[in-house]
Amino acid sequence: MELGAALSALSNAMTLAKTLRGIQQNYDVASVRAQMSEIYDALAEARIALADAKSMIAEQNALIKELQGGPVPGEPCPYCGARAMRMTSQRMNAQWEVWTCGECHEEKDVRHDLPGPNRAAHEARGR
Repeated sequence: MELGAALSALSNAMTLAKTLRGIQQNYDVASVRAQMSEIYDALAEARIALADAKSMIAEQNALIKELQGGPVPGEPCPYCGARAMRMTSQRMNAQWEVWTCGECHEEKDVRHDLPGPNRAAHEARGR
């Protein structure tokens, strides 16, 4: 049962309760018992609907926490294709990195040649 149905059942129960409050002394006990029975039924439906809504909200909150709290997918693995590559080590002032796949556990070495002030002079001498 949805939250809207629960609110509707609660509204019906409140309406019946107000009707009972306005009953005059001349009503017989059987009609009062019948209306009390209707109130109990409406409240039972509302309780079930609210319990269903509460469990649905808890499931949705758990899903939100799972999606927000998990790690961001890594780069695609060149060996197996899974998006599970994570950098596991760095060397030489972050110019050399080792990336490891979380699925197949293969490693990939990545070297970043960072341009520096002497690099242009070194390349000119090498020619």
